[in-house]
Amino acid sequence: VAAPGWRAGVVDSAGTVQEELAALVPTGQLSWSQGFTAPASSGNVVIAFDQGPRTRWLWLQFIVLFTLVVLALPARQRQDLDPDNDDLGDDDLGQGSQFGAVRQSNVMIR
Repeated sequence: VAAPGWRAGVVDSAGTVQEELAALVPTGQLSWSQGFTAPASSGNVVIAFDQGPRTRWLWLQFIVLFTLVVLALPARQRQDLDPDNDDLGDDDLGQGSQFGAVRQSNVMIR
């Protein structure tokens, strides 16, 4: 008897399953292997392992991990090349500048 998830079938050239194959009962030293009996006149035999819910669970974990990585990336910030330029309104003053809010002062640099 094949382990759960293992299945085999004879397929035609279009890829549709023509016949499901019966599983062999493992004996001897190879009791761990999977075996299926196929007719002598069978064409292509396909052996597949269906993981079922495990595959969906792995995809869900990948999507959650990818989302967390994207959320952990730093946000894009606007860089103000001239922090002394007062082109911004009072409510937006200094946002994006490297030095915080910069206001006009009495200091003159010579």
